[in-house]
Formats: sequence, structure tokens, C-alpha cells
Amino acid sequence: MSFHNLQNMIDKGLTWLTASGIQNTTDDEVKGGYSAWYDVNKRDYAFIYSEITGYALNLLIAYAKIKKSDKITESIHLASNFLTEIAFDKSYKAIRCRYEPGKGWLENFCTFDNAIVANALINKYKFDSDPHALTIAKEIIETLMTKLSFENSCYARYIKNEDRFQNDKIKWSTCFGSFHAKLAIPLYNIYSLTKDKKYLVFIESLLNKTKAFQVPQGKFITSERNKTTFLHPHFYTVEGYIAANKILGQEYHSELINKSLSWASKLRLREGGICGFVGHNKNIDLDSPDINSQFLRCLILSNNESLFDTNHLVSRILSYQQKNKNCSEIDGGFKIGDIWFLDHEKLIMREKKNHINTWATIFALNALYYVTTENRDPFTLC
Repeated sequence: MSFHNLQNMIDKGLTWLTASGIQNTTDDEVKGGYSAWYDVNKRDYAFIYSEITGYALNLLIAYAKIKKSDKITESIHLASNFLTEIAFDKSYKAIRCRYEPGKGWLENFCTFDNAIVANALINKYKFDSDPHALTIAKEIIETLMTKLSFENSCYARYIKNEDRFQNDKIKWSTCFGSFHAKLAIPLYNIYSLTKDKKYLVFIESLLNKTKAFQVPQGKFITSERNKTTFLHPHFYTVEGYIAANKILGQEYHSELINKSLSWASKLRLREGGICGFVGHNKNIDLDSPDINSQFLRCLILSNNESLFDTNHLVSRILSYQQKNKNCSEIDGGFKIGDIWFLDHEKLIMREKKNHINTWATIFALNALYYVTTENRDPFTLC
């Protein structure tokens, strides 16, 4: 595919993120926040998701540096204001999880989500010297280090209405796991500004703990309960170690990274992507553009493109981009893949949904950013 065609597809994706309605621009209660997806069949938006708004903010800041766009500039302003003034809880000093119309805020303070938001706000400060963004980012990171962590590990979240910290081995996102290695990105980012070694001490202890989830084949076990691997959090883990290597200039994570990507490269599907789930002695031959995009950006940032046909991988990612000139809610966004509707316990498919998915779109555009630019800054990872 030509560079020109790639740029056109990127521009369509950015237009979907900034002008389709997926970012709320009218409701003062959640103005600036991003919905998790657009349901094509219901013709309706899902809940407003703080984590996804953090991803969007980080992506748009990266593109704002290379593209002049009033819509991107306005979306950055709205997303930043949503995160710092609406989603941020001034008492707990962390970001609330999500807002659902008719129900209000789910006041869970998720460790991973807050890390994503903190990194985006640090980059907002680096982009336009916004002091408020940096202040909130520092407060969030302090909460991560002092309230949401234990014994060099992290709780999944603090659940306010139950007054408890969650570390339940129900699924990968409800307990401490390898994916928390991605906290390396905001921690090294804030260290790059402050040179305060408390951030290094915290994240290096955490990274030493998450290493234990890797098995000799190279995969990270993402469900300790049934010893399975979902490639989505597997790659979150790898992204954290890639950031550590790039920032510290140390090579002691390279073997871990290379083994994890070499293992994943063997999961290639005929269509060009990779299996999204491995477990119960089976590779599930279903993929998704977000997971394929995570794999692609890990290959690029770790200089491991030789492990896989990346051109084929790009084509597979782009096959999920939707085209509908008569419907701005759809045109340019990326549909989520079938792997997201797999029951990880029973290995049967739940009902598939026709969703134009926000994080899938962001991850695809993030991977294409690395394909089309020379930027290899790990802090731009979404």
C-alpha cells in the first residue's frame, strides 16, 4: 500500500475520532469524554470511558505535532478538560472509571486506567506547557504508588461503594497481572521530567515482579486461574518492558521482549493477523485490529520487524476500517474483532456485536503512526 493511501486512511480515522460524535461535545456532565464504541445496530453510543479518553488524548497529541488541524486541537482541549475537571476525583486524587447515561459515574479507581491517563496528561504538559495537566498527572501517579499498590504489586482497582481494593482472580483485568508492567510508561515519563528516583524504585520493583508471569515459550500467562494467555494484555506487558529498555538504555529486558514477540509471531493467521487467545491446549484462530496493532507497534519499537510480514499485518489491520460516506458515525472507524466475543472459560462464542470501537481505532492509528513516521518515543504508545 502506498504512503499516500495510508495517509488517507489515517486521516479518515482521525476524522472519526474528532468529528463523528464518538467524543461527547454537548453534555456538560461528560463533555470531552469518549464513548467506548458506537453500536451500529442500536445506533447509539456506549458509556463514556476515561481510560479510552486517555488513549485518545495521547494519540491526538502525537498527531497534532505533524498535522495542522483545528479539529484535533479542539478535541485535545476537550479531552484534557474532561480528564482533569470532570473525571478526576479531587478527594481520592484519581480518575473515575466510566460514566453511563441514566446511571451516572461508576466510581471505581482502576490502576491501569489511571496510568494511561497520567501518561497522556504528562504528554499534554510536554506538548503545550499545561501546568494543570502535569499537576493532575503527578497526583494520579502518587495515588498509584501509595494507595493502589502493595508488596511491589498493584490492585486492579479501588471499588468505592464497597470500600475495598480488588485483587480477585476472576479474569485478567480484576487482579494484579503482567499487564501492569505498562505502568512503566507513565513512571518513566514522569521521571524524565522530575529526575525523582522514587519513580524508578517503584517501577523497577514492579517490573521485577511482573517478569514472573512469563513462561519459557515466551508468552505471559494473563489468567493465573486457568493458565491461559489473552494477547491483548500480553502485549500491554511487552510495551512496558520496551519502554524500560528505550528509556534506560539497558538491554537486560531484551531477551524477555524478543522471546515474547517470537512466540507471538508463530500465531500467524492466513488473513495476516495473529490469534488473539491461547489456552486449554488450543490456539483460537480469531483476531482483532487492536491486538494486531499492539503486535505491530511492539515489533517496530523493539526493532523486530523481521519476525513477521508487517506489510501483511498492516493490510489486515486496515481491513477492519469501515467505509460509509453516508454515516459519519461509522465512516473511518475500526470495527472490533471477533476474539472479543469469545468466552475464555468455555471457549464458545457469545453474541457478536456490530461495534465501531474507539480503542481499536486508536490502537490502529497509533501503530500506523509508527509505520509512517520515524518517531520511536515509547511515551507515545497508547
